[in-house]
Amino acid sequence: MQCTHFADSCIIAEYDGAIAGWVSGYRPPSEPDSFFVWQVAVAPAARGQRLGGRMIEALLDRPSADGVTHLITTVTEDNGPSWALFEGLARWGPEATDTQYLRVYIGLLRQKIEEDPSDPCLLLTEPGVGYRLLGTN
Repeated sequence: MQCTHFADSCIIAEYDGAIAGWVSGYRPPSEPDSFFVWQVAVAPAARGQRLGGRMIEALLDRPSADGVTHLITTVTEDNGPSWALFEGLARWGPEATDTQYLRVYIGLLRQKIEEDPSDPCLLLTEPGVGYRLLGTN
């Protein structure tokens, strides 16, 4: 099914004849300007080389992704590598000159959910990883 129904929105990376990575996604019919990244898998030997990001960028460069302006995904709060991946993809393409894009939106979100946005206790920055949303008790 991945090779037929989702062929335009999936990608496999190979290295030395072995699968090094795979990304699966699709364009939700109700949101034609979005691309939903469903699964990202990178072999242990290929990690730390931006393979996940490069595969997603390659998918977004395909003609089938023309008109995509938004990425959608779900990430569990304890998945630091995925948070780092999608933080790096917060803006892509040659027109992406605002490197503070995600920080601006995190700041806006903190203004909405934090008692004191200057001293966050719910949405924390994890250097080298990304952001962590803590549950409320």
